[in-house]
Amino acid sequence: MKFNFFSLDQDFAINETIVFNDDYFKKYNIATSAQISNQLYNKISPLAATAVILGQLLDRFEIPVGLFHTGQNINAFNFIYPNIKLDLLFSISRSTIKHNTKFVTFDFQLMQDQQLLISGNTKVTAKLED
Repeated sequence: MKFNFFSLDQDFAINETIVFNDDYFKKYNIATSAQISNQLYNKISPLAATAVILGQLLDRFEIPVGLFHTGQNINAFNFIYPNIKLDLLFSISRSTIKHNTKFVTFDFQLMQDQQLLISGNTKVTAKLED
């Protein structure tokens, strides 16, 4: 089920389990400089994990035409390792309408056994549909 972007409010929250499997790590190693030095890594950077996290979030919405990404903050506390169950939490800390435009701030946290690995927020905006 996909959510309508324009109906989002601050009561929205998602909690799900995510696993970065071996296949993801193989693709990550191919796509990074690890291949240049012929080293394979058993961990991925928090920034790469954040791209996956935001993809998970955006897959849940009917994205309106003209959606703008207006900012992002990321706090990383550790690397991500393969085949470990992680808790992914999303919530909305801001959902306002100004001048016929919807502004939404999504907060996210990635945790392993109650330990925070990544936290941050991403901000998006779109004109209200006529």
